[in-house]
Amino acid sequence: MTSRTKNSRQRKIFIFCLVIIPLLNFLVFYIYVNFNSILMAFQTIENGKSIWSMKNFQMLFDEIKIPGSVFWEALRNTGLFFLQGFITGIITGFIICYFLYSGIPGSKIFRILLFLPGMISTVVICKLFEMVVGFEGPGPVAWLVQKLNGLDRVPTLLSDPRYAMPTLLFYNIWFGIAGNMVLYLGALNRIPKDVLEYAKLDGCGWVRELLQIILPLIWPTMITFITIQFTGIFGASGPIFLFTQGKYGTYTIAYWLFEKIYNMPENSPSLNYASAIGLFFTLIALPIVFSVRWGLGKLQEAAEY
Repeated sequence: MTSRTKNSRQRKIFIFCLVIIPLLNFLVFYIYVNFNSILMAFQTIENGKSIWSMKNFQMLFDEIKIPGSVFWEALRNTGLFFLQGFITGIITGFIICYFLYSGIPGSKIFRILLFLPGMISTVVICKLFEMVVGFEGPGPVAWLVQKLNGLDRVPTLLSDPRYAMPTLLFYNIWFGIAGNMVLYLGALNRIPKDVLEYAKLDGCGWVRELLQIILPLIWPTMITFITIQFTGIFGASGPIFLFTQGKYGTYTIAYWLFEKIYNMPENSPSLNYASAIGLFFTLIALPIVFSVRWGLGKLQEAAEY
């Protein structure tokens, strides 16, 4: 065996060792799990045995027909979280990053303040938020809500159906702005400075610069963000588990599914029903995602620079 052949063989073994672990992880925890969940959607448990049936989908459609069912509550709340995440993460986040990129006074401090919550554990942030808002008892924000609305008593914002969802949406807005900040700033920093300098010499204002120069230049990045956002359209969920566990009118589709599989035995019919729900929403989400991706590509051509 020549030295060149030996080095080539060692290189292939090295690459194989690097690839094998993530490949096995993908095959087991993605391909196998998802394929098995599809099969489970068409199975029901009777007398401890799995039989092929469409009963799970029949149960889902029966629940859809009930006007006040958990399904509609979960779908409504999921839509609210998706809309909030889209506005906060895509639109508001992009505008804020633009001003930070423009070098407004104090921009470096604002970067730290906006990104700081993303560096702290979610559990810690949730506990701090509970202290400020109040959970079992009123917090400072609850006192403020009482004064602004002229209420007779201080509301418990996280344990009152009237305020629980708005409070969770406020939490997501507060801590969701910095979600894409690093990637946005990375895309903005790639823009040649000469282009923006020419625009300023021509008397280009910040609105025109933002919409007609910067946005087309980072459009591929925007397409990626928006597509990913729509990929999780039915998985959009706030910190329901850490705050309300679905109570007080805060169910989402993600938490609804989680509740159906959490601590369930292996042969529980609830697992098959959850698989049917997941498959149902996947089949709805797929054409939405592909249509959005196709439409965004047609809306604006990517600029090369």
